[in-house]
Amino acid sequence: MSWVAIAAVIGFVGNELVAILRLRVGREIGSAALVADGLHSQVDGFTSLGVLAGAIGVWLGFPWPTIGRIGHRSGDFY
Repeated sequence: MSWVAIAAVIGFVGNELVAILRLRVGREIGSAALVADGLHSQVDGFTSLGVLAGAIGVWLGFPWPTIGRIGHRSGDFY
């Protein structure tokens, strides 16, 4: 479980850093496409948090089908 949790945290942090950069630059130069790409990177980061939640749930002993549905829907909250 530990390598999945580490990968999820790295994925979230990496996507969030990329999103901040793309959003900042996109707004500075007036690029709707770059702003949209930054927002997409944020959603990818939230999905990584869903993976982390799923890994923790499985580690705590919740059944996989239940946790899998929760993790799968994590990208829908944005």
